Amino acid sequence: MAWSWIKSLLGLGKRGFQLVGTDLQGNRYLEKLREGRPPRRMVKQKAEEYLPGSIPPEWDRWLRGSRNDPPTLKEQRVRVQTTATVKMKAKELERKALEESQLNQDRISFTKASSGHASAPSVDPSKQQMDTPTSTGQTFQPASWKPQNNKP
Repeated sequence: MAWSWIKSLLGLGKRGFQLVGTDLQGNRYLEKLREGRPPRRMVKQKAEEYLPGSIPPEWDRWLRGSRNDPPTLKEQRVRVQTTATVKMKAKELERKALEESQLNQDRISFTKASSGHASAPSVDPSKQQMDTPTSTGQTFQPASWKPQNNKP
């Protein structure tokens, strides 16, 4: 008895709610018009538990009041088809990018293996590697540094 009274105060009961539409997954959407206040909208999901992504974006916007009219079946089908097309194109782009990166890797390994003459490591004398290092790393002595005192 008390629970039904609380539900009626909060507007959680089905009294006054009218079926507005259904989505492609079988969820039902209800609306209760209230004078002078925004309508109360709710969904009766087909599934027992809420799963993320189970409410389509069109219906989510309607539930939150971002749109006044409920989405049509045609609009829902267009979104599903568009989503499928985008996913297919994304997979194709990923496949092309993978092929291109493999091709670039093959090109890099080919240029490394084919540079220079067969009997010499490099044809260009400026690119030849020297056996002895030209660095002065063994004789390097760091200079001492002291920060300046800028405070008066």
